[in-house]
Amino acid sequence: MSSKYRAVGAIVIIVSVMVAWGVLMRFDDNNSQLTLIGQVPPEPNIEAFAMPTPAEPVVLPDTAFEPESHDAKAMLPEPARASARQPSEVVKPAPKPSRLIQKTPSGHAKAWVLQVASFKTRSNAQKLQQLLLADDLPAYVKAFNINGDTIHRVLVGPKLSKDHANTLSKKIASKHKLRSLMIEYKPGFAE
Repeated sequence: MSSKYRAVGAIVIIVSVMVAWGVLMRFDDNNSQLTLIGQVPPEPNIEAFAMPTPAEPVVLPDTAFEPESHDAKAMLPEPARASARQPSEVVKPAPKPSRLIQKTPSGHAKAWVLQVASFKTRSNAQKLQQLLLADDLPAYVKAFNINGDTIHRVLVGPKLSKDHANTLSKKIASKHKLRSLMIEYKPGFAE
């Protein structure tokens, strides 16, 4: 019985291949060739054109660009005169920063935040945050759970270098009379 099923299956496969072949291909009776249904488009007509030859550069004498005044430095503003270089000076490129961004073991960039204050009430923390934001300092409030109590810390940063964080700390100390504590930034500090 299974050989009958196999024979019928083979016939069905052969017939379906022949039908698919007939659908995909067709015979062109005029040329008796097998052609695909989707024809290749005719070759486009591209007109050839000549590229214009570039004009020869005009060489002007050196006197053409001389300023009316013989003292060119006198025409510069005062700060530019002081920094005008002699033609023989060599301009050296700026040195590359020697410090690279440090990374934590988890792959995040090592950064620093400043803890400016801690409050038991969120509203007090937000008042200080608004004062710091008014001075264009990147301040935010983060709640921490310490010994069962919620403490709202006002943080400023993060900064990728301790130097930048120290600069912010000095600005906060001079403007707001607040001493800040520098701590390492950890992902999740941001609110």
